[in-house]
Amino acid sequence: MIRSGAVTWNWRFAGYGAALGLVAVIVVFSGEVLTGTYLMIGSIAAAIVGLAPERKARRPVIIVGVLFGVSILLGSILALWVPLAVVGMFVVGYLAAQLAARKPAGVVALSVILPLTAIGLTYHGIANSAKVAGLMILGAIGSYAWAMVLPKYEGEVPQPPQLTPPEAKHYGLVLGVAGALSTLVAFALDVDYVGWLVGSTLLVIRPTWDLLSARGIGRMVSVLVGGTAAALLLLADLPTPAIAVVLWLVLVAMAATSGSRWYVTPAFTSFLILWALLYGQAERNDVKVKLDERVVDTVIGVAVAYLVSGAFSLWGRAAANRRHDVS
Repeated sequence: MIRSGAVTWNWRFAGYGAALGLVAVIVVFSGEVLTGTYLMIGSIAAAIVGLAPERKARRPVIIVGVLFGVSILLGSILALWVPLAVVGMFVVGYLAAQLAARKPAGVVALSVILPLTAIGLTYHGIANSAKVAGLMILGAIGSYAWAMVLPKYEGEVPQPPQLTPPEAKHYGLVLGVAGALSTLVAFALDVDYVGWLVGSTLLVIRPTWDLLSARGIGRMVSVLVGGTAAALLLLADLPTPAIAVVLWLVLVAMAATSGSRWYVTPAFTSFLILWALLYGQAERNDVKVKLDERVVDTVIGVAVAYLVSGAFSLWGRAAANRRHDVS
């Protein structure tokens, strides 16, 4: 393991990431770039969670991974009717926070599944999302197979702290309002990829204003860096073998750095998701325009996150002052 302050590189996890992406890379090499990309997205849960020492502790990988595909399906269903999408994103955000208070893997679900539900808003109906969701579920199943085949070892995988029930209730409200508001804004602005704007909000949002102020910038930068890198490489018009290698390295780096103190993971997830959304654009100018739009959408999504978090912070302080006055 290599530590350099804020970024940690774990060679065991890097090897695990290489194994996770092996089938997807072969698929990309064969010319099915989008199919391979979605298979890799299905492996994100395994890459983030890491390879637990004991096999029985690796079982949540398939649960969370399958939920990735289900999240895309859910988002596509919500997208059929704007009021349903707005209310649905509030409900999903609130329930996701409650899940994070029950299971350690719930924190991973909270950080990735909710934004993927938002990404699902880009599709309209199950007919448009079923293939994508199915590929992601296949990727999750493959990841689970690798997790169960690889040998046990001595050591520990750092677990993210669970939310307490009061924290989950508060964070659920913050997430729900942020998801609902950003969904409303995205549909009102008639953006091409509703899911990217809403996903940007949910990738950046934090439970408190202090955490958002301290760490939100890092998350925002990470999302922008990953998305911009994907778009620039799309503009480079790489040959298929080079694309396969780049996507594989992204998954390997995501797995290897999953234990880092800095928020580097959103850069890798943003890269893969934006690559999937933009790959195959007919013209280079199209990709450039889409990149500009995604940057604007990201800034709007982040602004919504700050607005909602700031409003809840002011509300909490006002409530505390009222309690203080009464006492």
